[in-house]
Amino acid sequence: MAETTFSVPDLVRRSFTDARGAARQVIDLNLPIAALAQALVLVVIANVLLEHVAVSMGGGFPTLPEANDPRTEAGYQLVKTFYDNPFYYALVQACLLGITVFAIHVIGRAFDGVGRLEDALGVIVWFQVLLIIMQALQAVTDLILPPLTVFVSFATVILFFYWLTQFVMEVHSFDSALSVLTMIIVSTIGILIAVSLVLAILGVTMIGDVPNV
Repeated sequence: MAETTFSVPDLVRRSFTDARGAARQVIDLNLPIAALAQALVLVVIANVLLEHVAVSMGGGFPTLPEANDPRTEAGYQLVKTFYDNPFYYALVQACLLGITVFAIHVIGRAFDGVGRLEDALGVIVWFQVLLIIMQALQAVTDLILPPLTVFVSFATVILFFYWLTQFVMEVHSFDSALSVLTMIIVSTIGILIAVSLVLAILGVTMIGDVPNV
């Protein structure tokens, strides 16, 4: 019998001890795709706000050291432009998450996965909630006990791949964690290359042209 009860604290705890079970619990909620899309927007907004708070607590957006490579400076200016404009920053994050959802769905189905688009969207929303929790923990640690920040950051990277692998396995009923992890890494590299090319093109035309909001 599918689990339909939902308790956020319990689901967070289960995500650390039984990530596939947590993903199944999210999927079994059978939320409509419209509700999941709204939830995705909310987690994007929460993430943007938290990142701005964390950067402010850390002394503001870092300055670029002296660099002779114009591409490095252009990349820095592009990132800072998006950071200084929360709407565009949120839009970029939403697009990246949308690409991730479709990649999980399309690539997983191409390898005989059984997951639905709404399943992929649901677990990615929950995945982002977990990352926001880890980001908040990192910000608090950096404030009260800075030496531990590096350990929290390292744990976040490990959990990132652990959660994503386990969630994709549950969405598509895959059995091999190693195969799924390899697929995630290869797909991520491909997506990053494509996004980098797009951002490079945008960087030529958008630097200095985006107004503050």
